[in-house]
Amino acid sequence: MSNRESDVMTGTGLKGQERRALENFIDRNYAKIYRFILFKVRDGELADDIFQDTIFRVIQAFKKGNYKEEGRFDAWSIQIAKNLIVDHVRKEERMKVVDHYDIAETALGLADDHDSEIDRKLVAEHKKNLVNSLVKELPQEQRDVLVMRIYEGMSFKEISTAQCISINTALGRMRYALINLKKLVREKGIVAINL
Repeated sequence: MSNRESDVMTGTGLKGQERRALENFIDRNYAKIYRFILFKVRDGELADDIFQDTIFRVIQAFKKGNYKEEGRFDAWSIQIAKNLIVDHVRKEERMKVVDHYDIAETALGLADDHDSEIDRKLVAEHKKNLVNSLVKELPQEQRDVLVMRIYEGMSFKEISTAQCISINTALGRMRYALINLKKLVREKGIVAINL
């Protein structure tokens, strides 16, 4: 266990056997959990922060007796990390939306010759938000592959490794994601979005 994790464990309030059990779990799964986080966020500092939050949550669950040895510790802790990553992304998106509103308000006070540029930006932002809302309606497995491929630019080989699935499964999920997006566009009567 590194000094960083040891420091975290010192303040846990766990004693004796509980603490040793948790330390063993973390020792055995540290690298796997950290690699997963780093792969998802692609930023070392952010990965460190999310990893520390993950370990904190794991410790809290142990202290409260919420962890039962029914499943695999690594899968359980990776799910905690995944939830923290999703929370971080949602927070970032909310902050971007606020920034866009501020920019739009400022831009609306500019001269008339800038109006067409402002309109284009607002329409583009609206389309982006619309597509994001449609993507959120996809089944989780399809959404994950689509996000990794389109938004994160990952190859299907990288996706298959990250998701622990075959390349053919990743390709199939992407295909169905696009089919389902097109279906959602038709059902909602949306025009001017090319999928």
